[in-house]
Amino acid sequence: MPELAYESLDATVRGLGWQPMTGPAGPPLVVGEPEFATWAQDDDLLTYACNPVAWLRVLDLSGVAEPARRSELLAAVPLLEYDRLPRLLRSSRLETVLLGVLAVDLLAAREHLPAVRALMHHREPAVARAAQRVTAAFASGRA
Repeated sequence: MPELAYESLDATVRGLGWQPMTGPAGPPLVVGEPEFATWAQDDDLLTYACNPVAWLRVLDLSGVAEPARRSELLAAVPLLEYDRLPRLLRSSRLETVLLGVLAVDLLAAREHLPAVRALMHHREPAVARAAQRVTAAFASGRA
């Protein structure tokens, strides 16, 4: 969901009948873009997390048991398409490369591991560290 601002996501989720839960403990690093948010609908819980360095936004549907609600959410918000991963990993923009590395980890996209390994010695330390962590996660079987 990199192209979707939090304000739009919140409006979309609320429009589907979800109610926001307790707000963040402190101010967000980026105004208007909280790092965490949670919404509830009956017994279902929807969780959002944002890494503002890479603009990796994750909408965790694991707490949404109702299949129709899951489908409705998936249809309502833009998603990072799996086939975009190679372009992200080859980008000239550092935050885009970092987004790609983190997305490979999150999506357990093992076939993109060679491209992530190639970034382990990237000139940008944050990209190199992320690539090293993701490579280690795959090696240990966590990803």
